[in-house]
Amino acid sequence: MYKEIKAKFFTPEEFKPFGTIIGLPKAKPTVSVSSLDYWDEVAPLPNEDRAISYLLCKRKAFEFDSMERHVKTVEVFVPLRGCSIFPFAPPSKLDDLKAKPDISKIEAFIMDGTQAIVMHKGTWHVPPIPLTEEATFVVIFRKGTAKEDLINIDLSSKIKISL
Repeated sequence: MYKEIKAKFFTPEEFKPFGTIIGLPKAKPTVSVSSLDYWDEVAPLPNEDRAISYLLCKRKAFEFDSMERHVKTVEVFVPLRGCSIFPFAPPSKLDDLKAKPDISKIEAFIMDGTQAIVMHKGTWHVPPIPLTEEATFVVIFRKGTAKEDLINIDLSSKIKISL
């Protein structure tokens, strides 16, 4: 004898007794610009000072003229859909809020959607630039990071990425 159960698609209501589904939020984005929509802290991590956020990046030119970093937290990017180019520069002095990235050390990586990454504190980066029309990510970092630990620096020159 066995009990038969019917498989069904996830819905927030159906899954609520088991946990939280992370997907495209229905609420208005916390930040919305031409190249991305970002929803801050879409799910808590119980008993932790971390939160899960959702990032939807939109296709744009493969170039940038600013970088950001967070000095109080590591940052995790888990791809959900799409392929992207992800530019980085090594961390600079964490205690110097006016520090700038070393432009000579900027590298860009292709994120094919099969690997997640954990960035060191202070790693300079640009939000992923999709190779597909859009790319989506779960982002995990310390609660309040988008409001209290976002340092964005204009670069002295525009960086163009080639494939």
